[in-house]
Amino acid sequence: MRKQKGFTLIEVLVAMFILAIGILGAGAMQMVGLQGNQGAYYRTQAIYLSGDIIDRMRANPSVITPTASPFDAIDTDGTIPSDPGCKTGSVGCTPAALAQTDISEWGGRFTQAIPILPAGRGRVSRTGNNFTVTINWSARQWTAGERADGTQTYAITVSL
Repeated sequence: MRKQKGFTLIEVLVAMFILAIGILGAGAMQMVGLQGNQGAYYRTQAIYLSGDIIDRMRANPSVITPTASPFDAIDTDGTIPSDPGCKTGSVGCTPAALAQTDISEWGGRFTQAIPILPAGRGRVSRTGNNFTVTINWSARQWTAGERADGTQTYAITVSL
């Protein structure tokens, strides 16, 4: 009777193949988890940015009249007013100058060298006493099993 040779080597190769598949699967799960965390981070930043401008509007109610206010139509893709520098001056800010400062600071968060959101854009629009803050940013998403670049949107409407 002759001894078989090489049978153990085949078992080792099969085990290594199964192990390699498992490691690739674990890596893929880690990547999906990281993408989910990044998306959650961007949504959190959008909520923060919308809350920031809403708080700034609530803190300066004297410039919000029934017919007009500096906050009526803000779009960070358009022209953002420059900061009048009244916060650092010794005289202080008038309500209108403070609103201009607030809009300038808020708009700057979208246009800074390292923006908070990728391709982020903030808009504020008004209908009557309702202000709608809309934040858009670029995000990769899965649609029908295909990964595609898209746009995520967070919008909130408040009455002031």
